[in-house]
Amino acid sequence: MPVITTGAAPASTASSAIGGYTFAQGDANLTHALRDIDFRRGKEGEGRIVVELSDPQTGVDIKLQGATIVVDFQKTRVPDNLRRRLDVADFGTPVRSISTFQSGDRVRMVVEPTGAWEHSAYQSDNQFVLEVRPLKIDPNKLTQGPGFQ
Repeated sequence: MPVITTGAAPASTASSAIGGYTFAQGDANLTHALRDIDFRRGKEGEGRIVVELSDPQTGVDIKLQGATIVVDFQKTRVPDNLRRRLDVADFGTPVRSISTFQSGDRVRMVVEPTGAWEHSAYQSDNQFVLEVRPLKIDPNKLTQGPGFQ
């Protein structure tokens, strides 16, 4: 199962897009759909966004934009009942809210974290998972987050 992990993001970052990567290449001839979106709290306080896809060939692009994580599902439709903003602040994770909406021929999901965090993503068959974890601060380190030794 492929896993993509990115570095840590501070509570405030630059307002322009920072990096980005294509998680999965989609088939340009197919139209895909999101079937369900679920949010769960992990054992260590991480926020886990679970997206049920219509098929494993759905193209997914992930990028940091300012202090948010933007996930684009290429050539994808979202049913009306999933076009919404989820306020998940009460779960006690770094994720404050998740907004999902149609944007042309793709579905855009904007995840708004708070505090110091890091994220990773993986896909298993028709299930795409984005995990946002609190960044553990070690007072003995000169720099926090991933780094060189």
